[in-house]
Amino acid sequence: KTTLARQLVEQIRDNFDYILWRSHRKFPTLNALKANLIEFFSPTPPSENPSIINYLHSRHSILDDLRSHRCLIILDDFQDTLTPRQFVGNYLSEYQDYGKLLTEIGRSPHNSCLLLLSWEQPIEIANLETENRYCKTLQLQGLGELAIQLLADRKLTDQHKWPELIQRYSGNPLWLNIIASMIKNLFNDSVEQYLSYKTLFLGDLEPLIKQHYQRLSESEQLLMLWLANQDQTVDILSKPTELSSDNDFLRAIQSLKKRGLIQQARNNKESYLSLQPVIKEYMKNQSR
Repeated sequence: KTTLARQLVEQIRDNFDYILWRSHRKFPTLNALKANLIEFFSPTPPSENPSIINYLHSRHSILDDLRSHRCLIILDDFQDTLTPRQFVGNYLSEYQDYGKLLTEIGRSPHNSCLLLLSWEQPIEIANLETENRYCKTLQLQGLGELAIQLLADRKLTDQHKWPELIQRYSGNPLWLNIIASMIKNLFNDSVEQYLSYKTLFLGDLEPLIKQHYQRLSESEQLLMLWLANQDQTVDILSKPTELSSDNDFLRAIQSLKKRGLIQQARNNKESYLSLQPVIKEYMKNQSR
């Protein structure tokens, strides 16, 4: 997501007066973001600018700045504002104000743009997408044919086996890069040698997937584990006995879709659920 966003910024930067990118594992509170903005817009150095304190305690909002200036604000790792171990989209107490900010930006006229990079979708976004045609969610999929170029750049061999490798790792660029490094180190660049092992190897992918798994609610974890133990896609009308409540079952599906951790296929009027191979393998490892 971050790499794609950087490429986008390079293409559209001339359309904006100001570009502000914030990416922190300790995400800034809304007041901290407001302070960043006034420092950004003011020609006076922050240490000599007493208006910052007045600004933070005034009724002036970030939206006023977005109207006064043509701004592009990128908030990376936005999932860090959301509460883990609950259904997706609820804010941690110190970040509650962000929900109001998103609603204001989505419903009010201005000439600026806010780009959120996140593993999870805030609750407000789904509602705003129905109200404002300029509010859009892009859920990143696999690279498709571009994955071939990624493997070529890594100088892997056995090109006839690349499609199988790409399919195993769902065309995910981060996953493919990590596995490509392993293939170079252990198999002397040979994709065919690696694929002779029938086990889907996770290796350094495991801690990355664990970060996502640890943020799930108990109902989501139960559903993921159940799906991982199914041999084929599952009809949405079926459900695990551990989730006796229809409400919990449907909320878990909805939440996992917003996290991008569950796949949904349609056949005529019927809907089916499944997991990507890498996610499925990780979940199976959890139950062993």
